[in-house]
Amino acid sequence: MRATTVARPVVLISLAAVIAAGFSGGLVGTVRTAGQAGSPEAAWWAGQAAWADETTDLVEEAADCLATQRICYMTNPSDNPYVDEDLAAALPGHLTLVVVAPAATGTFSATQLAGQIASQSLERVLLMTDSPSGAYRFGLAGSDLSQNQIDEVLTALNQTGAANGYEAIVGSTDVLAAALDASDVAPQPDDSVETGGALDTAKRVLAIIGLSVLGLIIAIAVIIVLILRHSSPRRVPASRVDKKLFDNSEHADSIERSLLKLKELVGLYGGDRAKYTVRGQPVFVPINTVIADVQELFRRLRASGSAQQTRLAQVKYADLLRKLILTVGPEYYKDIVDNPRLWTSPQERLDAIGGALNAVHDQILENIKQVNASKDLEFKVALDSLLESERAAKLSDAYVQDEADGLPRP
Repeated sequence: MRATTVARPVVLISLAAVIAAGFSGGLVGTVRTAGQAGSPEAAWWAGQAAWADETTDLVEEAADCLATQRICYMTNPSDNPYVDEDLAAALPGHLTLVVVAPAATGTFSATQLAGQIASQSLERVLLMTDSPSGAYRFGLAGSDLSQNQIDEVLTALNQTGAANGYEAIVGSTDVLAAALDASDVAPQPDDSVETGGALDTAKRVLAIIGLSVLGLIIAIAVIIVLILRHSSPRRVPASRVDKKLFDNSEHADSIERSLLKLKELVGLYGGDRAKYTVRGQPVFVPINTVIADVQELFRRLRASGSAQQTRLAQVKYADLLRKLILTVGPEYYKDIVDNPRLWTSPQERLDAIGGALNAVHDQILENIKQVNASKDLEFKVALDSLLESERAAKLSDAYVQDEADGLPRP
């Protein structure tokens, strides 16, 4: 158990190191080469998070491409009847086009992937998935575009009925221009303004660096959260204990303390629900049910029960819950699960504990029904036989009677 607890943080820390290395490479503009792809680190990354790596590469490559041209193909274009000049003329304003293979979007929608490219390229990006079968999808993103503009453009493109995405774009020129403000004409390049071009390039580089640093910080934060989550057992929310249900009598105080102790056991066993089970279900489930239903019983007793019923229930449940804690507590149930080799007939004991939990719960429900019907409360579960078995087991497991002299021996 100790080895497993230590191993999880080590694996997660290794994953954090790989992610940090990937983002650091982005800071200096490093592009993955064939040699790097064959390295053990890149092979490991590709095996563990290939979809994230490929998406990051595609976004970076598309942003780099859009720095010099308005149309970028991230896949070999199929059935494109137009030259780039004609296709570019159909794109209004500052709109750019990125063409990708259908599988490139992965778990992202086309608009989500367009948004990632737009955030790095600082351009309006129309993303199109291109398939030889003619199937196509569009995504649109831009920091200056409203959701209404995006919805209007995507609706127009998807309803053209064109044979392929290129024809859909050319056939929707007027709609695109109206939706994206046709007066916003893309400026023609001016070779005389070299300083302005250099400034734009510097801004783009700084933006990419800033996004890379932000991505690195987010990745490290996520890994730290995962390490903390896997290093400590998960806690299961236990039923709340309402202290207002119980008066200041000795037996009522005992019931309240027992419910709080059972609540602690729910958290303890809920941390490893696959290990701590009885009769095919996590043991914290019936314990949690007992906590909730005991309180429901006393809530109904307070509302409509007689004083005699309440006193009798306090006496009986103070004793019953104390014995239940001994039964499902760390010294008996947990020790049997953790160290079955130290107990005789461990599975039979666990089955008996499961039966005891069911019997206690059945009695609670029966008492609630008796309160509702204004009948006398009946108590049939004592757990005494189970506890006698527990105490006897501790002696019999430690010693064996010597038939010759009648003395116990180890």
